[in-house]
Amino acid sequence: KPTAARSHPSATTCDRTSFAGADAQQTRTRTFLVPGARLPARFGLTESYGTFSDVADARSFLATVRGRLARCEDRDLATDVREPQRVGSPAEGVDGSSWTLVTEVSDAESVVSKVGLVRVGSTVAHVTFFPTPGATLDAAQFRALLLRAADRLRELD
Repeated sequence: KPTAARSHPSATTCDRTSFAGADAQQTRTRTFLVPGARLPARFGLTESYGTFSDVADARSFLATVRGRLARCEDRDLATDVREPQRVGSPAEGVDGSSWTLVTEVSDAESVVSKVGLVRVGSTVAHVTFFPTPGATLDAAQFRALLLRAADRLRELD
């Protein structure tokens, strides 16, 4: 069940997204896990969204987060940020982007996360997915997941 997004579990060290600090009027967050699955503890999907007072505030929020991701490698030398992919189009009423982040946690281990943001009107969703071997989404599947998040934004009251 979604809860108010007091903290933001979808945020990464690259985007440092916070809907509370951005004056979103309504926020929700939900974490999806697979109970009973034999998956590493870090596997999971988290989606948070915030509704802003107007479209301009939502666009500004999205631009700020995109900028943070674009500058992440300068701040965090252990993280490689793959080129963003566009998600949605004006014809679809969706403004979105996705990134793949690869963070070296040791000489022998890296953590991959897929981050996506989609805006529909004055609402922005932030989705973070931590794949693991054998349980991942390719670029097309993650894009489809983000477009589904955009569909859910349209269903909000």
